[in-house]
Amino acid sequence: NEGAGMSPQQRAACDFFVYIPQHTGATASLNVAVAGSIVLHHFAVWASLPEQPRQGEKYVLDPRRHALDRYQNPTEGERTEIERKRAERAAKRKKSSDADVEGYEAEEEDVCLDTLDEAEETAEGG
Repeated sequence: NEGAGMSPQQRAACDFFVYIPQHTGATASLNVAVAGSIVLHHFAVWASLPEQPRQGEKYVLDPRRHALDRYQNPTEGERTEIERKRAERAAKRKKSSDADVEGYEAEEEDVCLDTLDEAEETAEGG
């Protein structure tokens, strides 16, 4: 928070704090996007992430892959995501199927009870 700082509740929710050095007393804060960019830059340097190559003043972009190419020749990350989604869908289908079976069994039980009640009424002369 600018000026007043964070509330005690906000501070209690934090695991640790990161400070961005400021070299002027003209302002007490940074825009969130600017602060996030600085933190991510320092993380990339710390993690020794390779910098994307540049051609002149522009970064070289990886060629875009079409959906069919991603499906037919997935990268390891894409394959992991595909398998995760398949497992998620299978679990959802199983849950839905189990609920349908339970609903069917409950309906079947109701029908059996209704039939039993009718049989008892007939036997009692009702």
